[in-house]
Amino acid sequence: MRAHEEDLLVRARRGDAEAFGQLIRPCLDRAYRLALRLLGQAEDAEDAVQDALYKAWRGLAGFQGRARFSTWLYRIVWRECLDRSRRRDEVRLAADVLDPGPDPHERLARTESRQEVQAALLRLPPPYRAVLVLFYLEDMPVKDIANILDLPEGTVKTHLYRARRALRAELDLNGDRMAGGGRER
Repeated sequence: MRAHEEDLLVRARRGDAEAFGQLIRPCLDRAYRLALRLLGQAEDAEDAVQDALYKAWRGLAGFQGRARFSTWLYRIVWRECLDRSRRRDEVRLAADVLDPGPDPHERLARTESRQEVQAALLRLPPPYRAVLVLFYLEDMPVKDIANILDLPEGTVKTHLYRARRALRAELDLNGDRMAGGGRER
């Protein structure tokens, strides 16, 4: 841990909210993206990050520095998202931001493809969804993912393998449904 970060941590543990703000500021965008990709909706992601930040503030004394502060915070965000997704009655799709393109047909095809992948991703079990999001979308190394999810590195690698297979199967199943006129088999 860098000296500046250590100083901020000491001050935050003493109740300095400004120091805590400086600690979390570099982590906020990634924490939000993680929550959004795990939960699928902006409002849910914002609430999850807010609750995770509160838990981090209240739990600063428990941070032992074995991992980076950011990794510890992302673990709290992950657990908050996992709790929220377990409490849900149904999975909702994330709002997709359209990329403005010159050809509306091409733009529609890209949007539908992204929505299919997002829908398939949201149908995966939360641990599989998390490893895919952290590895591919957040570009994190396996070691950091293991720290965030509190899993051995070998388990993360196994989850990645199984999650890729499960996602591929979900996408193939979705393609079969669409080819069959939208009926489930």
